[in-house]
Amino acid sequence: MSPKAKPEGVWADQPFKLLDTPGKDKPLSDPVIYVASHMALVHNTFIRALNSIYLHAPLIATSNKILSRDLLTYCQCWVALVALHHQIEEKFLFSAFEERIPGAKGILAVNVQQHEEFHDGLATFEKYVDSALAGKESYDSERLLKLIDGFSEPLMKHFNDEIPTLMRLEETGQGEDVMKVHEEFEVIVRKDIDGGIESRPNDAPQRRQDV
Repeated sequence: MSPKAKPEGVWADQPFKLLDTPGKDKPLSDPVIYVASHMALVHNTFIRALNSIYLHAPLIATSNKILSRDLLTYCQCWVALVALHHQIEEKFLFSAFEERIPGAKGILAVNVQQHEEFHDGLATFEKYVDSALAGKESYDSERLLKLIDGFSEPLMKHFNDEIPTLMRLEETGQGEDVMKVHEEFEVIVRKDIDGGIESRPNDAPQRRQDV
């Protein structure tokens, strides 16, 4: 997706539109509304981060090695978290919903299929970021934005579509089971993120202390 108008201001709510949360007008005491709202907030975190990359990339000169490396590292973290999020959805969350909630069978299949629609674009983006960080390629903001444009449309569609799909779990009448699966999902995500931080190599780039 290429923004049709140049973003104004410095807020990370553009060019990619943030999602409304179901809990905005409905009670979060309802388990399904809570789970769908939580997912919307997670997606908004990813969207805000991508917006901040899109807005800041053109402001960094190719010659500025420190700032370009900082941004590329930020990009690397972003794509790793998005990939982890979708991997755990596929390996645990969606399958657990279907196994424990009979009425959920097939409801989330379309969202899993959508992962394939932006997979290659994300992989190409990650490959360039890794290569630039390794010094094999130069930082090029125009190329970075073009790569984002290559996967952003199907990714944003997926982020948006998944929320009403989760809301359909209300039809099953098993809200408490939906909440239990979601709580287990959160535990797995935290363990995987903590494991990734703990396994960080000693020679990984460290943040400069004098900036």
